[in-house]
Amino acid sequence: FDDAHTIVDNGFIRNLGNIPLFFKDCTTSSSMPSHQGYRPLVTTTLAIDYALSAKYSSNKTGYDTFWYHISNFSWFVLIVILLYLIQHKLYNTAFNSEYNKYFALLGCAWYGLHTANAETVNYIISRSDILSTLAIVASFAVYVSFEKLRKYYLYLIPAAIGMFAKETTIMFAPALIVYDYLIEQQKSLTEIFSLKELNIFLKSFLKGMPALVVCVALAMFTIKMTKHHEPGGTSVLLNAATQPYIILHYITQFFFPLGLTADTDLPMVTSISDDRIYFGIAFLVGLVWLAFKTSQYKAWRPFSFGLIWFLLMLLPTSSFIAL
Repeated sequence: FDDAHTIVDNGFIRNLGNIPLFFKDCTTSSSMPSHQGYRPLVTTTLAIDYALSAKYSSNKTGYDTFWYHISNFSWFVLIVILLYLIQHKLYNTAFNSEYNKYFALLGCAWYGLHTANAETVNYIISRSDILSTLAIVASFAVYVSFEKLRKYYLYLIPAAIGMFAKETTIMFAPALIVYDYLIEQQKSLTEIFSLKELNIFLKSFLKGMPALVVCVALAMFTIKMTKHHEPGGTSVLLNAATQPYIILHYITQFFFPLGLTADTDLPMVTSISDDRIYFGIAFLVGLVWLAFKTSQYKAWRPFSFGLIWFLLMLLPTSSFIAL
């Protein structure tokens, strides 16, 4: 798939001296003009892997996949470790229990050993997703673990770096706002609609404003630096109509990871008579209702936050952008 034009046929990654060029010219990311996106951090890591492979592999070609897989897997393990810090913090806000650390460990184990994640970790160029996820998780880990350092905005650093891996890192900002409102302010989603509680949400919004400014600014910079990239989608409306069913598919794979493949070839809906539209919408409405309902109880707010996190992170790729 995309490993061909971003790694094998991409002559730019064969020289570490090109690294500064990766941050200036998006055409260095791929040999295919239609796929040249501005993700210099990804291209930089590929160049490093190529150099390591060329120096230490027996074939000396630079294409020993061992080094590329080591990179992907190492970042994935780091995500799992950081997730432990976040989950432990979340459970401690819900209930005081000596078993919270074990619940956090169980959550990390489920994520770390989940077969569905193999689709991303094994697919080398999908490190853009791994790196952007690592950036979001790292920023959250710093934010929740070092409250006294928030005034220095150090938690923004990983997210800012992640924007050079994939634009989806921008969702750190709204997720942070929701975290402050649900977890730190201990408010339910239903209270957002109350005029009396609106000032509380505005307070959370202001806390997330630095992250929002940084992420939006870097997203605009990324768009400006991208010249030829074509998302490849067709109908925005049909794409949007398909997404609720795709979200249902993701949830299904979370509990029943059957039939995993690098390319699902799931067809888009083509008419309003397609049952998938209605199954998907009904499921999505139920998911949102569940997030609102569970947010009303302190012990269930981490669960509610998890659902909102899930939906927020899907917005860039599972909404109205035709990919």
